[in-house]
Amino acid sequence: MSTAPSHPSPPDRLMELRRLYERADDASVARYLTQHPEAIKALVEAAPQLHEHFGDGVVLRLELPRFDEEPLFARIYHHGLAADAALARIERFDDVWWQAQPYEPKRRWVEFDLGWG
Repeated sequence: MSTAPSHPSPPDRLMELRRLYERADDASVARYLTQHPEAIKALVEAAPQLHEHFGDGVVLRLELPRFDEEPLFARIYHHGLAADAALARIERFDDVWWQAQPYEPKRRWVEFDLGWG
């Protein structure tokens, strides 16, 4: 009997993403994530960090890149924040948490940015 810890399978992680991010159930986004499963782990781990940095009311939305070899965009929307405050929070998230993550595999396939509108 194996004593190794069990890890959620990619389909389980996709289900988890659907709770955390808008458009995670989009067929094109799901295909991208299936091709780059390391992005799923990065997105799941980032969600609580984003909520911590942006607070209540934050909306996380996934958007496909324009080209296949570009990272998936995770847009952060928070309509209650002024632009300067939102920019300061994304910079802090980037400095404190995201840049501490390894480029391969996590940061290669996901890019976090603010969404406007």
